[in-house]
Amino acid sequence: MATQTYIPLATHTLSSNTAVITFSNLPSKYKDFIIFIDGDTTASCRPVMRFNNDNTTNRHRAVVFGTGNYSSTNQSAKIDFIPGYAITGTFTMVVQVFDANTTDKNTSLLYRVNQHDGNHTHMGAGTYQTTTAISEFYFDVTANAYAAGTKFDLFGIEA
Repeated sequence: MATQTYIPLATHTLSSNTAVITFSNLPSKYKDFIIFIDGDTTASCRPVMRFNNDNTTNRHRAVVFGTGNYSSTNQSAKIDFIPGYAITGTFTMVVQVFDANTTDKNTSLLYRVNQHDGNHTHMGAGTYQTTTAISEFYFDVTANAYAAGTKFDLFGIEA
């Protein structure tokens, strides 16, 4: 089996408070991607993600997520990384996206959010309920913004 290598594709470091970050024109040669986010929020908010900026209800599904005492299987127009909760302050997030450029199965993901100011960890899995290839990752917040200095790193995984 070949050794997997993370290939750096893009970095966004925010120079001002920003509510939406987009990684577009994803190279089709990578089937899997990983996104690292290290930053802060301007006030209480919830980070969410959409594929291809698709707002269609019931396309994104958080299969299971938890904070120690809460779990669900919701479907919506976005992946809500910490449903029912919000983060305030510094956090790190890792999102692993699998089968992004395949058209014979759904794209799936695993994620972890560490909220430093509240000592919370949120983890979960999700799917994009369509066989459309992914060309864009769209990160948003439910209110407020990502703070200046927040860094988003995108890697393609080469096997």
